[in-house]
Amino acid sequence: MNFPHGNLDIPKLNNMKKNLLILFAALAAGLSSQTQAYLDINNVKALIMNRNDMFWNLANGMASYEVPKNSGKHCNFANSVWIGGLDGVGQLKIAGMTYRQNGVDFWPGPLDTVSGNIDNTTSNNFDKVWKVTTTDINLFLTAFANGSVTANTFTPTVDILTWPANGNVSAGYSHYLAPFVDVNSDGIYNPNSGDYPKIKGDQMIYYICNDKKSIHTETQGVPLGIEMHVSAYAYNCPAILALYPELNNTTFYNYKVFNRSSFTHNQTMVGIWSDANIGNAQDDHVGCDPALNIGYAYNADSVDAAGPTSYGNYPPIVSYQMLKGPFADPLDGIDNDNDGSTDEPFEETKFNTFMHYNNNVGPFPPQTTNPSIGLHYYNYLRSFWKDGTHLKGDSTGYLLGNSSPSVPHAFPGDPQTNTGWNEYSKNNIAGDRRFLIGNGPFAFLPGAAFDMEFSILTTFDSSSVAGHKNISKMKNQNASIKNFYNSSNKPSCLAITTSINEKTDQKLNLTILPNPASDFVIIQSPSSLIGAEVSVYNSLGQLVLSDKINSSSYKMELKDLANGMYVIEVRSQTMFGNSKLIKN
Repeated sequence: MNFPHGNLDIPKLNNMKKNLLILFAALAAGLSSQTQAYLDINNVKALIMNRNDMFWNLANGMASYEVPKNSGKHCNFANSVWIGGLDGVGQLKIAGMTYRQNGVDFWPGPLDTVSGNIDNTTSNNFDKVWKVTTTDINLFLTAFANGSVTANTFTPTVDILTWPANGNVSAGYSHYLAPFVDVNSDGIYNPNSGDYPKIKGDQMIYYICNDKKSIHTETQGVPLGIEMHVSAYAYNCPAILALYPELNNTTFYNYKVFNRSSFTHNQTMVGIWSDANIGNAQDDHVGCDPALNIGYAYNADSVDAAGPTSYGNYPPIVSYQMLKGPFADPLDGIDNDNDGSTDEPFEETKFNTFMHYNNNVGPFPPQTTNPSIGLHYYNYLRSFWKDGTHLKGDSTGYLLGNSSPSVPHAFPGDPQTNTGWNEYSKNNIAGDRRFLIGNGPFAFLPGAAFDMEFSILTTFDSSSVAGHKNISKMKNQNASIKNFYNSSNKPSCLAITTSINEKTDQKLNLTILPNPASDFVIIQSPSSLIGAEVSVYNSLGQLVLSDKINSSSYKMELKDLANGMYVIEVRSQTMFGNSKLIKN
């Protein structure tokens, strides 16, 4: 079934009307005000749903990534994260989402850490999204400081009160789930003790989902046994926007992914899938810049084709920037983060592939259209077409029998300057493009976890008729976003002026001696470490040691660790620091 977009022409909509009515009626049971919310604190209004999909309205099938907010114009139709890998005997395990026309691959809630399963009660309890702002937190902090919270004369928001910080340990679930500030360091989330959600940005939407509760009816694939903690966030703090104005048109997304199964997933690929529509869906091109870890969609000409959500003149560019990815396998010989260096310590997989395909509507080869089985999804993550042929570096990239070389990234040239391989200079037929940013391959071990984070930017330029493909402006704005993301001294609108004045993390200066080390290390800091938690992660991101520090100079035994590179993290209620360690 071809999923229609809100800006398709009327004849196509009429032809699909009956199927759509059946589809939306069938899906209505999974839709409620608890399971979705708008990220809408700046110039973007984006609908987030809690089954690893977003930017489209399940109730009416229309786009729901509106920029500018309240304009009726949308530059994204749908988005999700796909992940797949091979087990020990080469069986593909895959999970992903598109439009729920076949079903879903993700369900609410965490998996237990023993069997990697989830019961119905737990899933139902997590069947919602939590939305918190810095304003909510500031009001809570003020009320707690003056005693209004404990006196029950001030009621925090429902999402602060019900923040899913702790799991049911007695049932096998992880004790720590959603991040929170633990005022009395007892490990238990309790707003009556002053605890509150630890959020990114000035507004954050949070949920937990898994791919194990039932069969995969979207990809038809075998579950991996993964749990995902998803944070969608944005900024509107005047102090931040004054320095980084492009953040007003930017949203951010963090995925913390846990392997709760007992299997290693080899050749794992995880990626961002986007159906990025610039207003009207039928006249778009896509491109990328691997060196900058950016993928983007732009209008094929200077005027967005007519339609109810058309941008008309000066359509924008929507771009995705990979900011953080899973650790690469050590010594794999690949420049995984596109920085010109290979096999550096703790190298991240970041923008290893960029692949495109088309909606089933239009004059496109069927092997370059919507996926229907798990292998199609995995192939697209690896820059292969549905028939198993590799992306080729010419024309559309699908060239049977052509001698063009196989390449990992589609359209890395510049349509603004007409240099390199790009859709504009090739005069490719514009259409309803979808694209994948793939990270990997890497080994995803049992019990391991990784973070993946990316931003979405909408760039406008009305200075010339070529504004629809002002790639240089888009890249400059993304460079500013990256600088902001990497800054260790971000301005904040979490104005903590109450007696609870220690909530913002301070940077810990750590001394790790000896380093390299064989049997033990001594961890020291000018700041007191008593009561802080220390964690040691291997090069695959797997937690291998943890403890609580009970002295100002802490000795950690390393005899049981294999030789290699590690990261030591020390975190207290108010401070955080980390350092690399070589064990030999």
